[in-house]
Amino acid sequence: MNKYKVGQKYVGIDLDGRKVVIQINKVSEDRIYFDVIVGSHPFGWCDISSLFEGTLKPFYGKKQKEIHITTDGIKNVYGVLKENGKVIKKTMAKCHPSDTFDFEVGVAVVVDRLLEEAKETKKVGEVERKAKEGEYVKVTANKTGHQFKNGQVVKCVGTFLGLFPIFSDDDNIPYGMNETEYVVLENYRGND
Repeated sequence: MNKYKVGQKYVGIDLDGRKVVIQINKVSEDRIYFDVIVGSHPFGWCDISSLFEGTLKPFYGKKQKEIHITTDGIKNVYGVLKENGKVIKKTMAKCHPSDTFDFEVGVAVVVDRLLEEAKETKKVGEVERKAKEGEYVKVTANKTGHQFKNGQVVKCVGTFLGLFPIFSDDDNIPYGMNETEYVVLENYRGND
């Protein structure tokens, strides 16, 4: 049994290095069948462990954020921040022993902590080298026909066949660029 489920959306890279967004419509033990939403694919299906299947990552569109608040009802309020279903931050507000517990005050403290921005302590530097997964780059040229604009900051989300980096913009649509089209932004954490 494979990990794919009918209705799920994925984004991948075709053999020409172009983005393809698909929605699964049928799953078998060794193959997935799909409708193409963005881009093109010659078959509308692929074998599990194929080159195309190896590039597939879940497609969420814009980032979906949610906050979950709970309490033990005695002295603690707990908060969890999720992005696209994944926990990215947890915090807690604890009532001082000499104070009276107030759920609303605890919620306000937890939400402030969950949404506070991390302070940038290191200076961001621009370096000419191949980007690694998870790093951000600034686009400086467009020689391969990608959709990014000069000056735009995008994130490296992986590599295509281990050969060249794949980048994603705010819409999570990946596209490849060569090293002469960007500079790596060292110590940059992004706007997440």
